[in-house]
Amino acid sequence: MKRIAFILCLLLGITFAGHANNISISNVTILNGGAGQIQVQFDLSWENSWRVNVGPNNYDGAWVFFKYKDINGLWKHIYLTGLNNVAPAGFDIYQSNEVSRAGAMIYREPANLGIGNVTITGIKLGTVNSLPYDIDVKGFAIEMVYIP
Repeated sequence: MKRIAFILCLLLGITFAGHANNISISNVTILNGGAGQIQVQFDLSWENSWRVNVGPNNYDGAWVFFKYKDINGLWKHIYLTGLNNVAPAGFDIYQSNEVSRAGAMIYREPANLGIGNVTITGIKLGTVNSLPYDIDVKGFAIEMVYIP
């Protein structure tokens, strides 16, 4: 019984010892430049970002997605088009080829090697054209790691 209690305490201690990298999305706005030109613009930051080109060539990035509140107060997903994306210098955007793109992966370009905190401003992702006007928008981000 003591062994089970010890293992349980050890497992609980490990869960509380994990450190997040304070990933954050801010300044989320919708830019409406007319048909086919609707974008969500935002800033993204996180700590301890890295990209290496030795060994396994792994790197981290952020999976981002967005929701808006409809007229009934329900939160709905904003689907992305994969068009009209703008990534600041040193960063790339990856989206799947699916018709309904649920989000985007943002990460350092292969030439942007290093380790440290990143703050990326003015990221723009193309969205579907059927968004209502004057909506409440929220952005969400999850840090991900690419390990080949």
